[in-house]
Amino acid sequence: MERILLIGNRTKGRGGMETVFKKFASLLASTGKYQVEILFVRAKNPRNHHEWLENIPHQFSTRPLPFRAAELFSAVFLLKKQLKNHPPKLIIAFDHNGLKVARYAFFGQRTHPPLCYWRHFGLQTLRPRNYRLVREADYHFSISDAGISDMEALGIAREKIFPIYNPVTRSNDVFLPTDVSSPEFLFLGRITFEGQKNLQELLRGLAGLATPFRLHLVGEGKEKDIQALKQLAAEKGILENLVWHGWQENAWQYVSQHLPKLTACVLTSQQEGFPMVLCEAMARGLICVSADCPTGPADIIQQGHNGYLYPPKDIEGLTAALEAAIRHPYHPEAVKQSIERLYDEQYLARLEKIFAQLG
Repeated sequence: MERILLIGNRTKGRGGMETVFKKFASLLASTGKYQVEILFVRAKNPRNHHEWLENIPHQFSTRPLPFRAAELFSAVFLLKKQLKNHPPKLIIAFDHNGLKVARYAFFGQRTHPPLCYWRHFGLQTLRPRNYRLVREADYHFSISDAGISDMEALGIAREKIFPIYNPVTRSNDVFLPTDVSSPEFLFLGRITFEGQKNLQELLRGLAGLATPFRLHLVGEGKEKDIQALKQLAAEKGILENLVWHGWQENAWQYVSQHLPKLTACVLTSQQEGFPMVLCEAMARGLICVSADCPTGPADIIQQGHNGYLYPPKDIEGLTAALEAAIRHPYHPEAVKQSIERLYDEQYLARLEKIFAQLG
């Protein structure tokens, strides 16, 4: 069985990246040919959630000295040990620290496994000082079409870039459209007032609707963000329209059981990588309204067919997109079929084809 090693900073445990890593590992394991392992550059944080790692072999760096660079060099030592005793077929860095560790570990090596860079956010969030590290990777996985253009703009040859997108599991769940007179919208994710998820924009857009509505918020966030959103909702006269469900262990199972009829899933992010929440909604037949932010939503949403895009920060545009979702009830099966290329079996086929090309 060939080993694929992921390397990068530790994660908090409840985000989209963890969902993708877990699926990546399980799909490759299902072939009987690959085992995915993870080396985390930072030391284990007891405040983070590690349940998702239960079936994935993994190591955390340590901090033998009281400064952060010690963690990085601890990871270099762990990787050098692997390269000597049991080198992986492929090393995939999922952030710039993963690239650093790999490059330091390769120093003095005559040969080493191919190094691939798998970035989960747009390159516009990467500091320019790390561009050289990115260029030095042997290959690149892109999770969006915009990501390909970003990499080419950095001077990376197109033949070194492989679009893989993100895997989506088919679902037997089916959401049904609501009546046009009583729309029900869903936000599922991390609650932030501004920042990445930018929910203040969603409230401002909803406040412009003439039709009475409800917004269901499923997720957790800092208390200051939640209170700021409640204050804004009160100012806009829509506080009673918000339903707070909190964080749920199996979020989509919870939503399917408690909210079988929905108008649309809504995302007003300032930036994404490849927003899984849109894909997971569509896998259940639910259309989406999203900011056309960098990157990902434009790869998923087909305007007027499985959802609506609006220009970021355009509140009137958001309100118009929400109104379009209300006026035009969707066809769940057509929405499911619209993301056929993203389902697990297609994703796995792309990966195996790429691995064959990389030797």
